[in-house]
This record gives sequence, C-alpha cells and structure tokens, in this order.
Amino acid sequence: MQTTFRIGQKVYVSDPRMPQYGKRVTIRGTADGRSLGMFYECRDGQGNRLLLRESEISTTKPQSARYG
Repeated sequence: MQTTFRIGQKVYVSDPRMPQYGKRVTIRGTADGRSLGMFYECRDGQGNRLLLRESEISTTKPQSARYG
C-alpha cells in the first residue's frame, strides 16, 4: 500500500510498539536518514517531534486503538 502524505496533513501513529500508538500527529516535513531511508517529521499535540517511516503512519485510526 503506497500512500503519499502531504505536509500539514493529520495522520495517526499506526505502530503498536510506539507510546503514541493511535494518537494523531501532523506532518511537518520530511527528513533523509541516509542509509536508514526517508522519514516524515511529525509533531504531536504537545509539540514533540517524531521521525516516522511511511509504514508507521496511517490516515485512518488503527483498529485496535479505536476502543482503547
């Protein structure tokens, strides 16, 4: 599933290993991790900066986080 995200778009953290799982974040830009690949620079509601891969964010809230 290849999705392109836009700067300013609100997305959800979809990686259950992260403490922000299921929380909404805003994409602020992109960052090149050289050998690690491309990351999206995101900010959460408290202003914390998160570097997330495309596989770690989603436009829809993760199913297991909907009722938790």
